[in-house]
Amino acid sequence: MKVLGRTNKKFPSVWLKLLLPREPDKTDSLVSAAVEAKTVIDVTSQPALFGGFMRGSDATLAVSGGLSLERAVDEKMAMDFLQAELIQSLSAVGRMHFDFFFLQIRKPLEEFQIAGAMQSLELARQEGHIKFLGLDVVGPPLPSLGIWHFHDAFEVIKMPYNPCAKEPFEVLADLAKERRVGIITHRCLCWKNSIPFMQFLTQSKVDSDSLAQSAISSNLDVGPVSVGVRDEREIGLAISALGSPKLSEETIETALDEMNRGSKWGELAKSSNRNIRELAEKWLLQNSIGSDSH
Repeated sequence: MKVLGRTNKKFPSVWLKLLLPREPDKTDSLVSAAVEAKTVIDVTSQPALFGGFMRGSDATLAVSGGLSLERAVDEKMAMDFLQAELIQSLSAVGRMHFDFFFLQIRKPLEEFQIAGAMQSLELARQEGHIKFLGLDVVGPPLPSLGIWHFHDAFEVIKMPYNPCAKEPFEVLADLAKERRVGIITHRCLCWKNSIPFMQFLTQSKVDSDSLAQSAISSNLDVGPVSVGVRDEREIGLAISALGSPKLSEETIETALDEMNRGSKWGELAKSSNRNIRELAEKWLLQNSIGSDSH
């Protein structure tokens, strides 16, 4: 474990972002395995669902919020919206505080929206509801950079980082280093759309699990990696990725080439996995490519 930015504390290298389990009756085992892993657990996707299974635990929790700011028409409304989000999330997990709260920035915000947000977060920190504050780069990096230049209140920043998403790191990494802000990366498996890159390497001699672990390992030089997990097995794979070899340039290039082939998306649109099939169909529709294209 390494000291993470201005938190001045050491945290595990692999964080877990809980996602809806494939089988609803497995939620308890998913949460239990995450707590037993003794790492940071991100409950953003379903605070109420996961929080009910971890009441009484001392797990280190993270949550992201703030998209409601986009609807605020004045500073007070922005402040109220963010306070409401935080209170709702805290109530859902049965806690008085989150170890990490990440402010989601998807697009440029008005000055009054930013001012209201920062007031709300500072008040929450003073009252002990937030231990460490972070930025969550949800959209293009420039809106996050704009806020960060004028509000140096963040100990950490979270951003996507993979061969198809390098811009956030390229834009924000220098300022993070200058301000000693810790970087957490995510989306190391889903490079385009939400289909894991391993699905594009069906002819690979390396199994999907090993490829996934190599992708996680490839990001560890930057800082902790947040990995989405749906069951105990995925938690085990993520946590044990430490020490795995990094992805080779050949593997990355092959995956990117396959992602640029309409015929590959067409194959995935016929997958027996409903989630992958629907995501591939959506991509084909957005790119106006028929599923039988070559």
